[in-house]
Amino acid sequence: MSEEVFLVPRAPVEPRQVEVALSGLDVTAEEPEEGFLASWRLPGALVRIFDDPALHVVQLMVTGPDRDDVAARLRAVIPTFAPEDMPGLFAAVESRDHLVRLLGLLAALSPETADPALVALYREGFGHADALVRMSAVLDASVPGWPELRPDIERLAVADEDERVRETAATVLDVLDRRRATG
Repeated sequence: MSEEVFLVPRAPVEPRQVEVALSGLDVTAEEPEEGFLASWRLPGALVRIFDDPALHVVQLMVTGPDRDDVAARLRAVIPTFAPEDMPGLFAAVESRDHLVRLLGLLAALSPETADPALVALYREGFGHADALVRMSAVLDASVPGWPELRPDIERLAVADEDERVRETAATVLDVLDRRRATG
């Protein structure tokens, strides 16, 4: 079980929304640590908002023993994306840049265990005609690090037509190997 819960809001989050979701609880807004946009402390949880610079996705992070209950309260007030939303979003892609942003969102939402529908979306990115999309798909696939995607990344590392994609895939394989070695 993860020590934190990440939520990806469907729209920009105002601090007031978080405060409404947590109303009735002993919550205190505090000065956010570096890298966070806002922060609230509760007796059993800490809620922080951050803009993930790698994935280009704003997220809410909830930590602490009451993280699941607090995350449920936040979801009840703040509309968030869920992994099951991803196939529909990918079906409505409007441009290369939109697809790259969706790959970042996919990485942020990917559960610890591979979901076949989400594996297929990463593979769609791996097979895209545009090298930037393939690179983004490889980088974003490193977030969940699902073993189901490793053969695809290995293929890109040796056989992609674009040198940058090959180099990125090789680097991601190294990262995955180190992650596996350190547990």
